Amino acid sequence: MQVCAMSSASVPGRSAEPSWGEVGRSSRAALILFASHHKTGTALNAALARAMVQARPGTVRLINTGLGDGVKSRGYWWEPAALRSFLEDSPDGVAVGWNEHAYQWPAAEMPAVRCLVHDVRDPVSMVVSAYLYHMRIGRSRPRCGARLCEDWLYSRQPFQRGDFCDFISTNASLGLYGKLALARCDAEALRCQLAGNTLGTIRQMDHMAASVQDHGPRAITLDLLQDWVADFEGTLLRVLRFCGLDDGFANGTLAAYRTAAVASKGVHVNKDLDRAEALANLLRRACTTPAGELDMEWCATGGRFEECGPNVSYHCKGELRSSC
Repeated sequence: MQVCAMSSASVPGRSAEPSWGEVGRSSRAALILFASHHKTGTALNAALARAMVQARPGTVRLINTGLGDGVKSRGYWWEPAALRSFLEDSPDGVAVGWNEHAYQWPAAEMPAVRCLVHDVRDPVSMVVSAYLYHMRIGRSRPRCGARLCEDWLYSRQPFQRGDFCDFISTNASLGLYGKLALARCDAEALRCQLAGNTLGTIRQMDHMAASVQDHGPRAITLDLLQDWVADFEGTLLRVLRFCGLDDGFANGTLAAYRTAAVASKGVHVNKDLDRAEALANLLRRACTTPAGELDMEWCATGGRFEECGPNVSYHCKGELRSSC
């Protein structure tokens, strides 16, 4: 299964390795893993994992909070050996966690999972969501404890190639936010977001979707918008039943999630739906080839993006509208 429209260019992968969990070691605690990618539901997965623990305290253990506590981790992904140790030392029950970088784990190092829930998203929606999120974070620069939230946005990163968004600025020291902020209009900024950041995430999502499909009956793939947003309660019930948990557990998880959602500030949620739709329409046109196919690889190299100019209407970024 290919969840996103890519070009015929090869996608980096590890096709020679075993499928997820096929060689994983058994453990006392059953592992439920929510796997996502940037802007496909990481914050949702984190809230669900915490809600599951609150629904059955003492029976369900939380592996991580995504910020390094719990199982020893590197950023948002765990050391496989530490995860295996956590599961082997846990009492009988359920261990639940979420991870945004699970695609990086060699299958041979993974413990067995009871179920793997993989969240995907339409690639156009991913780019738009990431762009709006990065601009919100960049403008306000909120703090996550002692550091800036998404602090990688403000400096050049090793994963950014040499010509990273050079069509906006050739200043090699600028991070993604710096180049997004310098873009003359949304068309330029969206191409920069795709080429400089989200294209790699789309490739990872596509590769992992194929691996998850090979995982067989222990894996389920869900679309953030078509499943979770369209029918949250129904999807949650389907997921927990899939993982072998009863409806009472689902009801307790839902109640805990709702309580947490009321208190959440929702920094990951874009509230300007009209603007998001306009940006998605712009990007879909730009990334549709003359043959009528959506091709994100081709789009990142230029696609059919319009030039910034005086008649770009809603293409102008809100903070620069007076100069468009």
